[in-house]
Amino acid sequence: MTTTDLSAWLHVMPRIPATDIDRSVTFYEEVLGFRPAWRTTDNKLAAIASSDIEMFLLIAWDGDGSPPAQSAYEYVEDPDALCTEYTRAGANVIETVDSRPSGMRDFTPLDPDGHRYTLDRGEDRLRDVADYHGMTADEISINPSWITDRSENRRIFPSTQPSAVVPFASRPAILC
Repeated sequence: MTTTDLSAWLHVMPRIPATDIDRSVTFYEEVLGFRPAWRTTDNKLAAIASSDIEMFLLIAWDGDGSPPAQSAYEYVEDPDALCTEYTRAGANVIETVDSRPSGMRDFTPLDPDGHRYTLDRGEDRLRDVADYHGMTADEISINPSWITDRSENRRIFPSTQPSAVVPFASRPAILC
Protein backbone atom coordinates (compact mmCIF):
# COMPACT_ATOMS: atom_id res chain seq x y z
CA MET A 1 0.00 0.00 0.00
CA THR A 2 1.29 3.46 -0.92
CA THR A 3 1.30 6.17 1.73
CA THR A 4 0.68 9.65 0.42
CA ASP A 5 2.22 12.66 2.10
CA LEU A 6 -0.85 14.87 2.41
CA SER A 7 1.36 17.95 2.43
CA ALA A 8 1.71 17.26 -1.30
CA TRP A 9 -1.90 18.46 -1.60
CA LEU A 10 -1.25 22.18 -1.83
CA HIS A 11 -4.76 23.38 -2.57
CA VAL A 12 -8.26 21.97 -3.04
CA MET A 13 -10.52 23.88 -5.40
CA PRO A 14 -14.01 22.43 -5.95
CA ARG A 15 -15.61 22.92 -9.35
CA ILE A 16 -19.04 24.53 -8.95
CA PRO A 17 -21.32 24.43 -12.02
CA ALA A 18 -23.03 27.77 -12.69
CA THR A 19 -25.84 28.44 -15.15
CA ASP A 20 -24.83 32.12 -15.31
CA ILE A 21 -21.19 32.91 -14.50
CA ASP A 22 -21.83 36.67 -14.22
CA ARG A 23 -24.71 36.16 -11.77
CA SER A 24 -22.68 33.69 -9.70
CA VAL A 25 -19.60 35.92 -9.54
CA THR A 26 -21.78 38.83 -8.41
CA PHE A 27 -23.45 36.65 -5.75
CA TYR A 28 -20.19 35.32 -4.33
CA GLU A 29 -18.70 38.81 -4.28
CA GLU A 30 -21.63 40.95 -3.10
CA VAL A 31 -23.50 38.50 -0.86
CA LEU A 32 -20.83 36.15 0.49
CA GLY A 33 -17.91 38.59 0.47
CA PHE A 34 -15.46 36.67 -1.73
CA ARG A 35 -13.39 38.37 -4.37
CA PRO A 36 -13.09 37.40 -8.01
CA ALA A 37 -9.59 36.11 -8.79
CA TRP A 38 -9.65 35.54 -12.56
CA ARG A 39 -11.89 34.56 -15.45
CA THR A 40 -11.23 32.98 -18.85
CA THR A 41 -11.84 35.09 -21.93
CA ASP A 42 -14.58 32.70 -23.11
CA ASN A 43 -16.39 33.19 -19.76
CA LYS A 44 -16.52 29.44 -19.08
CA LEU A 45 -14.37 29.50 -15.92
CA ALA A 46 -14.04 31.95 -13.05
CA ALA A 47 -12.13 31.59 -9.80
CA ILE A 48 -13.45 33.05 -6.57
CA ALA A 49 -11.01 33.84 -3.77
CA SER A 50 -10.86 34.66 -0.10
CA SER A 51 -7.70 36.41 0.99
CA ASP A 52 -4.80 34.84 -0.95
CA ILE A 53 -6.51 31.51 -1.58
CA GLU A 54 -8.64 30.69 -4.60
CA MET A 55 -11.57 28.94 -2.96
CA PHE A 56 -13.49 27.45 -5.85
CA LEU A 57 -13.85 27.42 -9.55
CA LEU A 58 -17.12 28.35 -11.22
CA ILE A 59 -17.61 26.40 -14.44
CA ALA A 60 -20.24 27.21 -17.04
CA TRP A 61 -23.09 24.68 -16.95
CA ASP A 62 -24.36 23.84 -20.39
CA GLY A 63 -26.52 20.86 -19.51
CA ASP A 64 -30.29 20.69 -19.51
CA GLY A 65 -32.03 22.33 -16.55
CA SER A 66 -30.25 23.21 -13.35
CA PRO A 67 -26.82 21.77 -12.57
CA PRO A 68 -26.55 19.01 -9.96
CA ALA A 69 -26.48 20.67 -6.56
CA GLN A 70 -23.14 20.56 -4.76
CA SER A 71 -22.61 20.84 -1.02
CA ALA A 72 -19.71 21.70 1.25
CA TYR A 73 -19.22 21.75 5.00
CA GLU A 74 -16.85 24.51 6.09
CA TYR A 75 -15.48 25.77 9.40
CA VAL A 76 -15.94 29.51 10.02
CA GLU A 77 -14.87 31.74 12.89
CA ASP A 78 -18.32 32.93 13.99
CA PRO A 79 -21.41 31.30 12.44
CA ASP A 80 -23.80 33.69 14.23
CA ALA A 81 -22.15 36.86 12.95
CA LEU A 82 -21.67 35.42 9.46
CA CYS A 83 -25.30 34.30 9.23
CA THR A 84 -26.45 37.80 10.20
CA GLU A 85 -24.10 39.37 7.65
CA TYR A 86 -25.17 37.03 4.85
CA THR A 87 -28.87 37.46 5.62
CA ARG A 88 -28.50 41.25 5.51
CA ALA A 89 -26.69 40.94 2.17
CA GLY A 90 -29.59 38.94 0.72
CA ALA A 91 -28.41 35.33 1.02
CA ASN A 92 -31.02 32.59 0.85
CA VAL A 93 -30.36 30.98 4.25
CA ILE A 94 -32.27 27.69 4.25
CA GLU A 95 -31.14 26.53 7.71
CA THR A 96 -30.70 29.29 10.26
CA VAL A 97 -27.86 29.26 12.74
CA ASP A 98 -28.41 26.72 15.49
CA SER A 99 -26.59 24.33 17.81
CA ARG A 100 -26.73 20.77 16.47
CA PRO A 101 -26.66 17.46 18.39
CA SER A 102 -23.21 16.84 16.89
CA GLY A 103 -21.70 19.67 18.98
CA MET A 104 -21.47 22.00 16.01
CA ARG A 105 -23.13 25.39 15.53
CA ASP A 106 -23.97 26.05 11.90
CA PHE A 107 -26.20 27.54 9.22
CA THR A 108 -26.70 26.86 5.51
CA PRO A 109 -27.04 29.38 2.68
CA LEU A 110 -27.72 28.49 -0.96
CA ASP A 111 -26.08 30.04 -4.00
CA PRO A 112 -28.16 31.02 -7.09
CA ASP A 113 -27.84 27.50 -8.56
CA GLY A 114 -28.85 25.73 -5.34
CA HIS A 115 -25.39 24.78 -4.08
CA ARG A 116 -25.37 24.40 -0.27
CA TYR A 117 -22.66 25.62 2.09
CA THR A 118 -23.03 24.50 5.70
CA LEU A 119 -20.87 26.93 7.66
CA ASP A 120 -20.02 25.82 11.17
CA ARG A 121 -17.87 25.96 14.25
CA GLY A 122 -17.43 23.49 17.12
CA GLU A 123 -18.91 24.47 20.47
CA ASP A 124 -17.50 23.73 23.93
CA ARG A 125 -20.03 20.91 24.28
CA LEU A 126 -18.32 19.18 21.34
CA ARG A 127 -16.25 17.28 23.90
CA ASP A 128 -19.46 15.99 25.53
CA VAL A 129 -20.48 14.32 22.26
CA ALA A 130 -16.98 13.24 21.15
CA ASP A 131 -18.10 9.60 20.95
CA TYR A 132 -20.56 10.66 18.21
CA HIS A 133 -17.48 11.57 16.14
CA GLY A 134 -15.61 8.37 17.07
CA MET A 135 -13.21 10.16 19.45
CA THR A 136 -12.68 10.70 23.14
CA ALA A 137 -13.13 14.08 24.80
CA ASP A 138 -9.31 14.37 25.01
CA GLU A 139 -8.86 13.67 21.28
CA ILE A 140 -11.42 16.07 19.85
CA SER A 141 -10.47 19.69 19.22
CA ILE A 142 -12.87 22.62 19.23
CA ASN A 143 -10.21 24.87 17.73
CA PRO A 144 -8.04 22.63 15.54
CA SER A 145 -4.53 23.91 14.87
CA TRP A 146 -5.28 24.16 11.15
CA ILE A 147 -7.78 26.90 12.05
CA THR A 148 -5.98 28.70 14.85
CA ASP A 149 -2.63 28.75 13.02
CA ARG A 150 -3.99 29.83 9.66
CA SER A 151 -2.89 33.46 9.96
CA GLU A 152 0.72 32.36 10.37
CA ASN A 153 0.60 29.72 7.63
CA ARG A 154 -1.05 31.59 4.80
CA ARG A 155 -0.63 30.21 1.32
CA ILE A 156 2.47 31.66 -0.29
CA PHE A 157 2.31 29.66 -3.52
CA PRO A 158 1.86 31.55 -6.77
CA SER A 159 -1.56 31.16 -8.29
CA THR A 160 -1.72 28.78 -11.23
CA GLN A 161 -4.02 30.08 -13.90
CA PRO A 162 -5.13 28.43 -17.12
CA SER A 163 -4.06 29.99 -20.38
CA ALA A 164 -6.32 32.63 -21.90
CA VAL A 165 -7.09 34.10 -18.49
CA VAL A 166 -8.04 37.71 -18.08
CA PRO A 167 -7.63 39.02 -14.50
CA PHE A 168 -10.78 40.71 -13.23
CA ALA A 169 -8.93 43.96 -12.61
CA SER A 170 -8.50 44.41 -16.35
CA ARG A 171 -12.23 43.81 -16.99
CA PRO A 172 -14.01 46.03 -14.45
CA ALA A 173 -17.17 46.31 -16.57
CA ILE A 174 -17.94 42.65 -15.87
CA LEU A 175 -18.33 43.30 -12.15
CA CYS A 176 -19.68 46.83 -12.01
